[in-house]
Amino acid sequence: MDTPSTRSYSKIPLLHAGIASFLQLMLNRFFYQEVALKSARVRLVGKVLAINLKELSQPLIFMFSEQRVDVVNQWPTPADCVIKTALVTLRHLKDKQQLSTLINDGRVVIEGDMQVVQHWFALLDATEWDPAHYLAPYVGDVVAEGVSCWVKKGIVGINGLLKQQKKTV
Repeated sequence: MDTPSTRSYSKIPLLHAGIASFLQLMLNRFFYQEVALKSARVRLVGKVLAINLKELSQPLIFMFSEQRVDVVNQWPTPADCVIKTALVTLRHLKDKQQLSTLINDGRVVIEGDMQVVQHWFALLDATEWDPAHYLAPYVGDVVAEGVSCWVKKGIVGINGLLKQQKKTV
């Protein structure tokens, strides 16, 4: 018999795959379309970074190459670096000043090559994160700003979904 709890479990892999696909699409757009980011990207080529979020039952694994980043939920070999944290803490990791505090507080655990984390943060810092920046040449400033607001609301919604999913598991 299909109960509400078993139905939610069957949707979890689909949610994980959707998150990985969305991240892959967005990160490739942000990281690999800007020529200015090449020096930051080159340092990550051939590296594998896993991020284990408390809200997800599977890690997000980032595999960097010269042409793209692939995001998957499973990978047969160990990652060069693993970051374990919660989604709400993840946004604070961009601030290098807070990283040691977060590690000391136990809110972030980093296993493996610390240079991968440093190169990842350098790439994040160098990236323009406003979707309007990328959309404006195609759709105009007004539409781009509207879509940007919509995307930001979507991210808040995804965060809420993840929290809700964690409570039901």
